[in-house]
Amino acid sequence: MTSTTHHQEQPVSNRDVIRVRGARTNNLRDVDVDIPKKQLTVVTGVSGSGKSSLAFDTIAAESQRLLAATYPAFVQNLMPHLPRPDVDTLEGLSASIVVDQAPLGANPRSTVGTATDAWSLLRQLYAGHGTPPVPGPHALSFNAATGMCPACEGTGRTATLDVDLVLDRSLSLNDGAITFPNFTVGSLFWKVYARSGAFDNDKPVQSYTPAELEHLLTGTGPNVDTGTYPMAYEGVLTKITRLYLSKDPAALKPRLREALELAATTGPCPGCAGTRLNSAARACTIDNTPITTCHTMPATDLH
Repeated sequence: MTSTTHHQEQPVSNRDVIRVRGARTNNLRDVDVDIPKKQLTVVTGVSGSGKSSLAFDTIAAESQRLLAATYPAFVQNLMPHLPRPDVDTLEGLSASIVVDQAPLGANPRSTVGTATDAWSLLRQLYAGHGTPPVPGPHALSFNAATGMCPACEGTGRTATLDVDLVLDRSLSLNDGAITFPNFTVGSLFWKVYARSGAFDNDKPVQSYTPAELEHLLTGTGPNVDTGTYPMAYEGVLTKITRLYLSKDPAALKPRLREALELAATTGPCPGCAGTRLNSAARACTIDNTPITTCHTMPATDLH
């Protein structure tokens, strides 16, 4: 974004415009601009022209810096110290609210309600006036062990693995029946099954008895000597769920993430119907309305 043509300054009230003079943040080059207030202004331009540098990194950044300066010194010390943007003059600023394209966070439990504290206030209301009574607001929280659904651990969603996308039933353990990454023949995880003594390693999985198949997929057992170090026996589906399905997909290696996208189907948790809360929290009502009903309402209806 290049600077505008310099002209003789005309007196303009700070109540009417935001005056920017000599903005040089990032790729801006001495930009002068007057932005009218109380109306919608769109900043356009090709990629790299400085739109975000003007709107976010100059105007909004200085507004937030000045607002922070009005707080008591103790509060300021607890806040990030924002530098002044590289600009000659910024006048007529109002308090800014920045709504950018960055995600709120990686926590799958974050919602508009938790980010704005509306959910906390609603929990306090139900903890104080709901029936049957609950021991406190935490008992109504899907972020706390006392309130979250135990099946989905407060996320409201569960993933189901397709067995036939994890196992090739026509193969034996020695032939590579477990097709999921990190479980291939010779791997540490594979050795747990192959050396457990629970299976004929040359028998195709399709010939397993129901009990053998269940043990391979979800069974538990004592430690197995892998030749490296002992590992507790844990069924294939149970181990994949614990190690990978419960993790943030962005934290997984690409091949594991791709394998999960293929093998796993995600849907509402059957234990809580997607509400995230356990049965005691769901039973607490005000005027026969559970807190889970409030949680799904638009803000206008909730009010």
